[in-house]
Order: sequence, then C-alpha cells, then structure tokens
Amino acid sequence: DTDLRFSTPSGLLSFQVNFEENLKMVERSFIISGSMILRLSEKNGIYAMYYHLNRKHNFILQDDIIVPGDTLAAGSKVSPFFNTEVYSLGYLLTLLQKEDLFIGSFINLYIMNIYTGFESNLSKFDKRYRFLAPFPNFGIITDYLLNDWMRLSGSLGIFFVNEIKGVGGKINDFYLAVTFLPAKWLGVSIGFQVFDILVYQKLDSYKMEVNYNFKGPSFNINIKF
Repeated sequence: DTDLRFSTPSGLLSFQVNFEENLKMVERSFIISGSMILRLSEKNGIYAMYYHLNRKHNFILQDDIIVPGDTLAAGSKVSPFFNTEVYSLGYLLTLLQKEDLFIGSFINLYIMNIYTGFESNLSKFDKRYRFLAPFPNFGIITDYLLNDWMRLSGSLGIFFVNEIKGVGGKINDFYLAVTFLPAKWLGVSIGFQVFDILVYQKLDSYKMEVNYNFKGPSFNINIKF
C-alpha cells in the first residue's frame, strides 16, 4: 500500500496519489531480503538486514492527474515506478542466553533509498523524486528451540522522529517464523513479515511524504556458521 503526497509548507494546498488505487500498480510482488547476526562475544554482536523491491507499471490514464509543476492528461501512457532499497546495520545486545532460548535487543541504523516518480509518453514530462533517509531503529529479537528439529523466531523494531533537518517519519518492523532444522547448520523457515514506513522530506517549495507498507508470507534459508 503506497501513498505519495505533496503539500505546501502551510499545508493549505496538497496532492495525494495512491499507487495501487490511482495508478494501478500491482498489489503483490516478490521481495528479496536477507539478514545476519554476527556474535562477537556472549553479550555483544552485530545485526544487519537488507531488502530490495522495485515496482513499475504501464497503463493509460482515464482522468487527468495534477502533480507539482505539471499535469498528466487523460489518454496519456504513464509508467509510475516505486523503488525501495533498505540497508540496516547495528549493535546487538544479548539479554538472555540459554540452551533453548535467546533474547536480544538491537539498535540499528536504517538507510532507506526511496526512488519514486512517473514517466509519460509526453516528452515534457518525466518526474522523479528520490531521497535518502537515515533512521535509527530500536527492537527486540528472539529465538526459541521447540525441539531438535524445529525452532520459533521473531523480531520487532520501531522508531519515530518528528523532524531532523527537514526529514522525519516512523518505522515499524515485525517478523515471526517457524524454522525446520534438517541439519545443525541449516534451517528452512516459513514466516510472516510486516514493514511499515512513513517518511517525509521538506524540499524547496513543498513537502514530499511517502506512506509505504508491505506485509505477507516469507520463505527463508538459514545458514549457521
């Protein structure tokens, strides 16, 4: 679910478009992601995560759409795109470590490269909006060994900042999975993931706001060294 909103500094004038509803962007897509836990000691470690999602769609406009500085006329061929890269790296602290249970807390820095805009068959129109948003994220991660061949794992992260140098927003990240262990070093996981971000940036004459979330099932391969 992807909303892109532009508004004047006073908030009196604004424009909002939903990529799935207004621009017919596909609502389902495959996402490639990965994460890593590196234990430096019994108490300390590094927690890293990455995911990448590119979406693009071609269709014919049924109605005029007004965007900052231009207008897309009905009948135009439009190719909206919304690309997201998220890199996360931070510190992991062990809160509880037992033979069958691990609980840790982390503080990570998210680097989100959000690259979105519209392309049109009108030669004068090609709008792209990109910004790099660094946000720290606080959370908890857990892993529980149910038996010799199956374990339950999950993580929860959240952060909110009002505004720092014209950039602000919030992050919510949730993951829960059951992992089957055909070998001590190998795991196969089936889970569910939710990632929700609301970020905004003040530009020269207006503010751009992106409200973006995805949720759905996940399939993972886990390797332990």
